[in-house]
Amino acid sequence: MATYNNDQTPAVSGAGRPPAGETRGRETILLLEDEQQVLEIIETMLKRKGYRVVTANNGEAAVSESRHARGSIDLLIADMGIPDMNGREVWEAVKHQHPNSRVLFISGYPEEFLPLQDLGDGKKVFLQKPFDSASLLKRIREILNPGD
Repeated sequence: MATYNNDQTPAVSGAGRPPAGETRGRETILLLEDEQQVLEIIETMLKRKGYRVVTANNGEAAVSESRHARGSIDLLIADMGIPDMNGREVWEAVKHQHPNSRVLFISGYPEEFLPLQDLGDGKKVFLQKPFDSASLLKRIREILNPGD
């Protein structure tokens, strides 16, 4: 059960991370999604949960945002089907700039059609569209707090 600060936001445990089971966060997420409506929905939801969100609607913009980010990018959420650069290519560039960042790939295609085998547990770094907000928020916390 989460404890709350005076402003009714969950108290943070450990090294600036929310308690286990909590879906709120304070980390910075770079969101790469080429469908504007989907991008806006995910961005709004993440901001309401306390995340700092940087958005991009193409691979080149995501790489640029990564290079110019103030502070670290804690998580890249990347659609795998971006026309100019796929999510995997963007991840390689972001990882170069932010070596401690993590990744969550999203796609309308099933996992078995995507090149994720060398990333360890594909089920952990992949979420198939459509997904609900609870699934996304839970997966984000699983990735950012792997030991919880």
